[in-house]
Amino acid sequence: MRARTVPEVDMVRTVMDALSREAGELVHISRLQGFDLVDVYHAEHHDHPVRVSFDAYGLPPLFATSSGKVYLAFSPGGLLDLALADPRTWLPGGQAPDRDALVKELRAITRRGYACNRDALRLGVSSVAIPVFDAAGRTVATCSVAYPTGRGGRETEARLARLLMLRGRDICEAIGGGRSARCSSHLDTEPRTGRVMKDGNFLKENNAHQFWHPMAHLADNNANPPTILTGGEGVFITDVDGHRSIDAVGACGT
Repeated sequence: MRARTVPEVDMVRTVMDALSREAGELVHISRLQGFDLVDVYHAEHHDHPVRVSFDAYGLPPLFATSSGKVYLAFSPGGLLDLALADPRTWLPGGQAPDRDALVKELRAITRRGYACNRDALRLGVSSVAIPVFDAAGRTVATCSVAYPTGRGGRETEARLARLLMLRGRDICEAIGGGRSARCSSHLDTEPRTGRVMKDGNFLKENNAHQFWHPMAHLADNNANPPTILTGGEGVFITDVDGHRSIDAVGACGT
């Protein structure tokens, strides 16, 4: 109920302000809308003269940020293929990421519990990010610390990763997630082995909860969620469960 009635900014402000002071860097929470990472709240409470500038209205490419990668790592596999098919998720002026190399990287992220980036999107800027879970254990947001690369090497990265994972449970609770079993498993004081959801249940459930389909009866949306397509070739289309169908009209109403 709290997640539905209290603005997200007010829900996370206190814990994020405290995290920024403790980290001594810029911190922010982002949500995925479509394939855009949208800022929920960011905080910068430190005295460093050199700092990372943050564009709250910018939409960074999904594969160019630690937030985007950690979101993909802790989301169902079908989301990765959908994202790879959209050029807006790639690095500016670049080509589609190599899928095999990306899967290997995402598996490494789930094993350690966090994602990191060094100079990928902007030279001189590094970041560390963790997933934020809801009460059902679904990834609903990400929390990231961004800092100047020159501030430190792997030691700084490891320190910020430990801090994020230590405060991760508080962040989940603040955004309305509560202490889910998945939150307790992945967000601890030290990196731990993670798990990637392999089926499309998350996508189907999220679709039914967050999107209104005008040709579907609302009462049936959860029991019979709409089909989600992940690809196509010739006259064939493939859904999130791997079923192939011919893309043709089955019936017409007048």
